[in-house]
Amino acid sequence: MAESKYGKYIITELKPKKEAPWTPKFTPEEIIPLLFLDGSVIKNAFYVECNWTLPAFAKESHGESHHHDYDEVLAFFGSDTKDPNNLNALVEIHLGDEVHTVTKSCLIFIPKNVPHGPMVFKRIDKPIFHFAAGTSKKYF
Repeated sequence: MAESKYGKYIITELKPKKEAPWTPKFTPEEIIPLLFLDGSVIKNAFYVECNWTLPAFAKESHGESHHHDYDEVLAFFGSDTKDPNNLNALVEIHLGDEVHTVTKSCLIFIPKNVPHGPMVFKRIDKPIFHFAAGTSKKYF
């Protein structure tokens, strides 16, 4: 984005991020990272990241149980524009001592200090748009 007073706040390129210990390794056939933002990219920005999660990612449990000292939102959106609420996937997410099965596009609010993970992508029929955002100035 051209330099101007506010142009610096428009992120169009993926910036590298420090991976958390619970972050699974993935290949370009499984995940396509789109954009990442936190205070290391723009001073005082809160944490946000976006990616496409592809059918090849549905093979095992991803990540491990962890918690943050900040609130977080996870989002999963199906890519079928004729049926946008249908996730066209089956994802299990562990929240505290509960396991929830997600089959519809959704936002998941995770209060600070609530253990969450792993996420188990049991089935992905069509790509999922996934983003996470947290009230922290850094990812973890």
